[in-house]
Amino acid sequence: MTKLETVRALNDSGPQLQIVESVRTLQQSVSLMHEDLKRLPGAVSTETAQTLEPLARLRQDVTQVLEAYDKVTAIQRKTLDELTQQMSASAAQAFEQKAGKLDATISDLSRSLSGLKTSLSSMEQTAQQVATLPGKLASAQQGMTKAADQLTEAANETRPRLWRQALGLILAGAVGAYVTVISLMASQALGRAKVLGTRDARWVAAGTCIFMASDSLIAVNKFLVPIPLESLWILITYFAAQFLIVHFMGAGSAPATGRGGYSPSKSVAGPAGAATPKWR
Repeated sequence: MTKLETVRALNDSGPQLQIVESVRTLQQSVSLMHEDLKRLPGAVSTETAQTLEPLARLRQDVTQVLEAYDKVTAIQRKTLDELTQQMSASAAQAFEQKAGKLDATISDLSRSLSGLKTSLSSMEQTAQQVATLPGKLASAQQGMTKAADQLTEAANETRPRLWRQALGLILAGAVGAYVTVISLMASQALGRAKVLGTRDARWVAAGTCIFMASDSLIAVNKFLVPIPLESLWILITYFAAQFLIVHFMGAGSAPATGRGGYSPSKSVAGPAGAATPKWR
């Protein structure tokens, strides 16, 4: 039997109270009979007392039973109080343990709720950032498009400039080579005219100089200052130079004996088919 069942059994004193009540009623009845016997005459009372002696012993027994019952009741009540105290202490301890566990659970739930609130705040911030992300992406796209357009414009501006620079370098090299060639041609024609000393050689040298003057007019008009009627002067000098060079290149012959030991019979071809003197 558990403590709880014992307490319940001790508290269930209905049958015991009925027995006690019956015994007390019997005790009162016996006491009343003794009182009545005392009021009877002496002889009758003595005989009656002897007759009722068992009832007196019954009264004593009942009194002893009642005293024993009172002791048992006191012990029972004491035991009941001890059991009640033990159960109260056990219940209090169990309640404290349950309360401690409940407090720990509530603390865990509070921390979980705090973490959940923090997570919700972070999620809200992330949602706000995500909401602003399309605008940022659009702005970045516009910036990249603008930068790409600027780079394209810069490339379009730089490419012709580079081509012009490259072409300028190529043309400068070509013009330099051309100037070198016609300068050599003019110097050779002048040297030939000086060596031969003929009229035809001098006209050829004059034609080369006029040819250089025609090209110089083109360069001055193109890069320095514009020349009035430049086309007329350029064409006149160009055709005059071509006529002098072509017409007088093969005309006439060299003298029989040249100066400085020159032999006209042994000559090599000069510029534009003209004979170049050969020294011994």
